[in-house]
Amino acid sequence: MRRGRLVGEAALPCPTEHLVEMMFGRVMSPPQKEGASLGEPVLVLEGVRPGERTAAEYSLSVREGEVVGLPGSRGAASAPSCAPAPVSPAGSGGPAGGRA
Repeated sequence: MRRGRLVGEAALPCPTEHLVEMMFGRVMSPPQKEGASLGEPVLVLEGVRPGERTAAEYSLSVREGEVVGLPGSRGAASAPSCAPAPVSPAGSGGPAGGRA
């Protein structure tokens, strides 16, 4: 989907380059950064389930200095599919020991 409209279909497994081209309308190359270093984890999600009807669990770790994009099926301008949960930085002693 691009701008809330279906722009193509692909069979799985689908190459990442093809998905990116469908999402953005062009082929994109990752920027080359020299000397970039990532810090400690600032957000850690473990065992997240996208709904009650699935057994699949997902995990995600985001480090300081890292940029992460999460595409969704509802489009960028739509309402979120779930309410945000309170999150504490990793190691802060917040909920679940810093794990959301």
